[in-house]
Amino acid sequence: MRTFNRLLGFWIAIFCVTDVDAQNDSFPWNPKDSIRLSLNEPPSYSLWFDSKFSMISGETIKISGYRYGILWDKMAAYTGYYYSDFKQINGKNYDSYKFSYLSSTFEYELYRTHRFGVTGFGQVGAGSRILRFSDNRPQETRFMMPLEFGVNGSVRFLRYFGVSAGVGSRVALFRGGQNFTGPIYFIGFTCFPSTMYKDAKRIFHRPADRWW
Repeated sequence: MRTFNRLLGFWIAIFCVTDVDAQNDSFPWNPKDSIRLSLNEPPSYSLWFDSKFSMISGETIKISGYRYGILWDKMAAYTGYYYSDFKQINGKNYDSYKFSYLSSTFEYELYRTHRFGVTGFGQVGAGSRILRFSDNRPQETRFMMPLEFGVNGSVRFLRYFGVSAGVGSRVALFRGGQNFTGPIYFIGFTCFPSTMYKDAKRIFHRPADRWW
C-alpha cells in the first residue's frame, strides 16, 4: 500500500507540472487532442538496448533488456525482453534468483525541444522467477507481472547521441514477484534511433520517376 501511495503521488505531481505548463500556453492543453495529432504523424521505428538499475534486498542489480517499438511524434510504444539475476546470502547458504520477462512500454513526451526532452513512461510485463537453492532443494519457478512507472530526461549533444537519466518504481505482482519490487534508475549515454530512421528514410527514399 505504501508503494502504491508513492506511485500515485508521483504521477499526480507529474500531471500537476504538465497542467501548469499547459496553462501558460495560448490554448488549453488536451491530452486526447495531443494523442490524436501524434497518431496522424508518420511513424518511425526503433531497436535499441534498454538497461536499468534497481535496489533489491539492499543490493544494486542490473536489469538488461532489448526493445523494439514504433514512435509517433510525442508518443512511443515498445515491446522488449528483460532479464536479471542476483544471489541472496543466508548464512552459509545462498539463494540464486533469475528473473526474465516480456514487457510492453508506453511513453509520452511531457516536454521537448531539439536538445532537451522529458518523458513519462509506464510498463507492463509478464514472465517468471526461477529460484535455486545452494542446499540442493528443488528449484522453484513462479509467474510474475512487473509494473513500472517513472520519468526520464535526455540532453542531446550530437544529432544521434546524448545522455539520459531517469527514476521510477517497480511493483512485481504474484508470488514470483517477491524480491523484485523496488525503485529503478538509469543514467548513461543514449542514442536517438528515430532521428536515424528519419534521416535514412529521407536519403534512400526516391520518387518513382527517379528510378527510371
